[in-house]
Amino acid sequence: MLLWPGDHLWFDVWVPRDDPLFVDDVIDAPTWVGEWWAAALAATSDAPLAVQRGSCAGSAVSKLVCFAGVGPARSSSVPAKWSGWRSGGPGQGALFHVAAYWRWDPDPLPWLLALEPDASTALAAVLAEVAVGIDALAPTPPEHPSVVTHLLEQLPPGEWEVRRRDAPGGDPGSAVR
Repeated sequence: MLLWPGDHLWFDVWVPRDDPLFVDDVIDAPTWVGEWWAAALAATSDAPLAVQRGSCAGSAVSKLVCFAGVGPARSSSVPAKWSGWRSGGPGQGALFHVAAYWRWDPDPLPWLLALEPDASTALAAVLAEVAVGIDALAPTPPEHPSVVTHLLEQLPPGEWEVRRRDAPGGDPGSAVR
């Protein structure tokens, strides 16, 4: 993933092994995360949102640019993907990294991958179709605080520790939910 400062919204979610949300199966584990993300963005969007069920739906392009495919429980705006994550942890739980671009610009990727001109043009065309930014999901792009508020409101019941770092328009800090 190519990330520039301020161009994305990123959440890390840690679920301990003894939590009711923990699922040991890596394909099923992130399902609730995808549903959470889709529910929060549905509050700011009228785009059709879906959550991938089952294993990965990859392509030749996704071998080069991971988010060109759709992995287990990844959220998507049909047909374009807008977030992704990985799960893992040292046997003590699951760690989910969830990210979405505010505005999707595929143009730098082919250049950074140092592709030949024809391959670069082809890749840019494919990437323009497989991902979108949050700004493209709504007629009026939602502002950062609105999306974050919806994400926090849509968290499953329970105790959550929320720490903010370098939030656009907000001060770094932390809060407990």
